[in-house]
Amino acid sequence: MDEEAKKDEEGYLTWYKDFQYFIKEGMASDQENTDLIMPLVRYQANFTEKFVTIEEYISKLKPDSNKIYFLLAPNREAALNSPYLEPFKNTGFLKNRKSFILG
Repeated sequence: MDEEAKKDEEGYLTWYKDFQYFIKEGMASDQENTDLIMPLVRYQANFTEKFVTIEEYISKLKPDSNKIYFLLAPNREAALNSPYLEPFKNTGFLKNRKSFILG
């Protein structure tokens, strides 16, 4: 499946949008296979509107970044309006650190 995603990214994203919740549930509930499932997951990050792989996300981090924060929400708008982001809103952290994945 990972190879298919690399060959036809647009087609994979169409499929992924329908099945993303099952894949993410698998990440949470099947810890034995997390390493196999992770390459299938696509994320939305605070620095782009597009879905990205974890590898793409990590490649955009600043060299001194050593943490990635995940925020689970039903959609991007809900994530960006989440009360869990409040402590970070006036710190410049969201724009400068590129350390949030919205899933």
